[in-house]
Amino acid sequence: MTSKKPDQPLPLIAFGLFATPIFLINLILPAHPQSNLDMAIDHFLDNQLFGLIGFWSSLFPFSSKATANYIALFAPLLAAVSTFYAFTEKFDSTQFDQMTLRRYLTLLFAGVALSALFIWCFYLTSTDLGTTKGKYGNLFGLNVFFFSAHNVAMSLFPFLVVPFMVQRCLYYIPCRILKRWWNSREKA
Repeated sequence: MTSKKPDQPLPLIAFGLFATPIFLINLILPAHPQSNLDMAIDHFLDNQLFGLIGFWSSLFPFSSKATANYIALFAPLLAAVSTFYAFTEKFDSTQFDQMTLRRYLTLLFAGVALSALFIWCFYLTSTDLGTTKGKYGNLFGLNVFFFSAHNVAMSLFPFLVVPFMVQRCLYYIPCRILKRWWNSREKA
């Protein structure tokens, strides 16, 4: 008797493929450009791509800049895969049966604000983790592994979870509310 192995969710596989190069970039590239190839890559990152954006570390600026540009380029592809999966996935819709308009509007506002915050963090600002002095000091800016883990963790929510929230908030719940309203209107 063989039991069927459950299918691996597509976004998790895509996220694994997305996260692996983050660690590889930080482990392979030097902290500062040393060879002609490194200098050419650094010049390309500064002049042709985004330069210093997102989360980077002044203690290893070259590899962290390459990581930030990798995330800026490929994270929207991960979000597109997650969005496709969100629209094709079957899920339990009973949790949305009692959704009121006020609760929906609050959820919609929170989702849009959170998405705007992450767009601001990843694309419109530059945060040097090598000089921060927060609760954990500059833990994420000192070590390449912790820096990579921080970037992976920060990328998980906006590019893997937010597409599911957007699908629910901007498509499924409004359709459900309108359908409920239309049915109540026909009964009256």
